[in-house]
Formats: sequence, C-alpha cells, structure tokens
Amino acid sequence: MLNNKVEFLLPGMPELPEVQTTINGLRRKILNKKILSVWSDWPKVAKSPTPFSAFQKLVSGKKIEEIERRGKNIIFYLSGGIVMVAHQKMTGHFMVGKFVPQGGKMLAQDKKISKDPYNKYIHLLFKLSGKTDLALSDVRKFAHVFVGGNVQDIFKRSGVDKLGPDALKISVKDFEKLVKNQRRPIKAVLMDQALVSGIGNIYGDEILWEAKTNPFSHSNALTSLQIKNILRTIHKILSYATKLGGTSTSDYRDPEGQKGKYGLHLKAYRQTGKKCLRRDGGIIQRKVLNQRSAHFCPKCQKI
Repeated sequence: MLNNKVEFLLPGMPELPEVQTTINGLRRKILNKKILSVWSDWPKVAKSPTPFSAFQKLVSGKKIEEIERRGKNIIFYLSGGIVMVAHQKMTGHFMVGKFVPQGGKMLAQDKKISKDPYNKYIHLLFKLSGKTDLALSDVRKFAHVFVGGNVQDIFKRSGVDKLGPDALKISVKDFEKLVKNQRRPIKAVLMDQALVSGIGNIYGDEILWEAKTNPFSHSNALTSLQIKNILRTIHKILSYATKLGGTSTSDYRDPEGQKGKYGLHLKAYRQTGKKCLRRDGGIIQRKVLNQRSAHFCPKCQKI
C-alpha cells in the first residue's frame, strides 16, 4: 500500500479533459497528413507489433484519417484499415511541431515548447508530410501504443474493449442503475474505468465537491436526486475543464507544449488545509481511498 506522502506526489494521469484537449489539437494540426517515418529511443513504447521495426513498417506511408477518444485512450484511424491506440498514462503527452535530433535525443525547434523541461523527454516521434512532426514526451516512460489492422483485436489487446460508457455520453437511466448497483464509495465508482470511463483522481474530487457529495458516501445509499446531480456536475466540470485545456498540476501539456488552465480553478484536488471556497467554515481535508487521495470539505460534503 502506498503511504500518504508518496501517493500525494504522484502526478495526475491525463483524464478526459486532457485527452480531449489533445485530440482537438491533433485534429486541427495533423489530420490527413501521411506518416513518413517513425523514430524512438525507447522501442518498448510500442507494445504491438514487435519488434519496433514491424511497428515502423506497419504505420509508415499511412495517412491519419481520423482521431477519436475512448475513455483516456487516443485512437488514430490510419489509411489501409490500420488502427493505432495510444495511452499517455501518467506523464505522457503528444505535441505537434518541428523536432530535430541532438545528442541522441529529439528537441523542439520552437522555443515555446523547448523551454519547458517536461517537453524534452521525447521517446516516440512520427515524421509527417508537410514538414510536421508528432512527438510523444514521457518523463517516466509509462505511455504505450498498439497498432494493428483488426480493430476488435487491437481494442482487446489495448484494453479499450473493457471500458465502461463514456462519462459524457452515459444516460441518466444507465448512470443511476450503475451507481445504485455498487456498494463502494462513490469516488471509487466514478474512477472505475470499467464502469464509467474518463474520470480520474483530479476530476473525481472536483465533481464531488461541486455536487456537495462526500467521496466516501456509499453509492447504493445515494438518492436518485443526488445521482442525477452528480451526473449533471460531471458534464459541467468535464466540459469546462476541456474548454480551459485541462489541468497541468504536473506533467500534462497540450499539443502545443503548453499547460492547461483548469488548474487555476481547482476547488478540492490538492487543496488540503485551505478554506473551502463556499466559505462555510470548512477546511479541505485529504484522506486515502483505495490507495489514492480524496480531497473534500467535511462541512459541505457530509455523508
């Protein structure tokens, strides 16, 4: 079990707003461009096919026809029926620009990108038509990519087929049924990607603070009114966070190598010891829930 100090220092994994922000940027910049070649100094980033030379051969010469999100995964649909599934994991992020080799590494020519140290850990780079590059920077090398010609097979191997309905698309009826059938703390339910996909630690805290719901409240004890309010809040928080380009409390950067701005609006996540912004006299607390943190106000988020 992770101790409190170590868990607190873990970076927030890119969640739905960060992944959607990435996809929105990629769609504007690289749709219909052709992959000319692929470079990596960490071939293990490609989980399938292996060896890396097979991965390079499969995607080279293919055009990027569409990009979509499945939970926290980025799906690239390439010409010839090839599908590429990428998960940025805890510290990865895609960037678009011009990158040049230097000392065995790839560095951005754009100073706005290169001045940020989190943009310098490039381990996968796609040379594209139009003198454009798609780079994956990842400090901890946790990100991975799967490629193949069979969509169902790739979704199975990458785990996409195990995802629950999307947090922004699930119906009120299905969400209420899902929550009522669980006997776990509501935050654990929201973060379970097999039940509802896209929500992680950051937005789990923010959603429940906004909905005035304690993260340790048992989901099957919540009323229909409370559950509907949580779903409305999910839409509100995730949509607004996407509009602001996501949260960059740690490593996340958008396709231009810039930080998201939602971190300036956090009400609960990593606000331990601060006064609740509802001015109700409460102080934001942090407790461990399933080896992750839960931040909440004991005054306005009572069980």
